[in-house]
Amino acid sequence: MTDIKTGKLALTWRQNLLKLKDSVKQKLFATDRALAIAQKIKMDYSAYSVKPDADIQNAHIQLCGTLDQAKKVLNEYHADSIPYTTTTFNILISLSGDLPTATAYFNSLLYQGLKPNIYTLNGFIPYCKSVDNGREI
Repeated sequence: MTDIKTGKLALTWRQNLLKLKDSVKQKLFATDRALAIAQKIKMDYSAYSVKPDADIQNAHIQLCGTLDQAKKVLNEYHADSIPYTTTTFNILISLSGDLPTATAYFNSLLYQGLKPNIYTLNGFIPYCKSVDNGREI
């Protein structure tokens, strides 16, 4: 398969995952159902030897409702040696569930030389106990 064809298939894969995310937001699918569909999509594209990239990985973990689900999905992509991006860490921060876990992911982001962005900081808002705490972050 040509690189152009493979690239187009990878883009379609990502688009399929993003459509699935929209279906979850619209409550057409529950998270578990969406993750099962995403897994099937992953197997289908893998059968065509399409390699996932960071955008596909991130679109897949955006379907997750819990940090444990996200970790499981990331472990599946680990074999493809896909690096984490700022977006990956932003998703993990938003799924962390508590400030210490979110802070650990933030520190990992910095350790890997990635730069936080507005979404990184927005991920911390749910963990703030007060407006002053939010301003501190």
